[in-house]
Amino acid sequence: MFFFYDIEYLCLLNSLKQLELIEQDGHKIFVPEMQLLNYSASIRAQIKELCMGNGINIVDYDGFSEFLLNNRLTHSHFGKGFLFLLHCAKRKNGIVVIDSERKSQLKLCEDLDIDTLSVAEFSSNVIRNKDYLIFINKIRSEMI
Repeated sequence: MFFFYDIEYLCLLNSLKQLELIEQDGHKIFVPEMQLLNYSASIRAQIKELCMGNGINIVDYDGFSEFLLNNRLTHSHFGKGFLFLLHCAKRKNGIVVIDSERKSQLKLCEDLDIDTLSVAEFSSNVIRNKDYLIFINKIRSEMI
């Protein structure tokens, strides 16, 4: 089970026809409702449309307040959407896919014993589509 820090990455995977392959491999992707609220109406609409057949589920779990209290996060500088993402990942024993440059978020995941994968690790370990990997590496090298 995967939770994505950057929901736009799911939209990119969809536009590149990779979500169907991920679903065929039996992987599930969860999008926390509260995290989704932080995105534009067009992104929310895309994600809701994706929920109709690509192994993506919008989730909302009880116990968020207790999660914040138990982990001393009630006054955290992190946004509620990200903290809710962590709450959901912890509840489902999921893996958070997050860019390796998000150092403070990665540290919090580590502190909460939540497994993470970088976008590069997810791409190479889960997607396993050679053409996609070449394309993503080209984009990443152009951005750097």
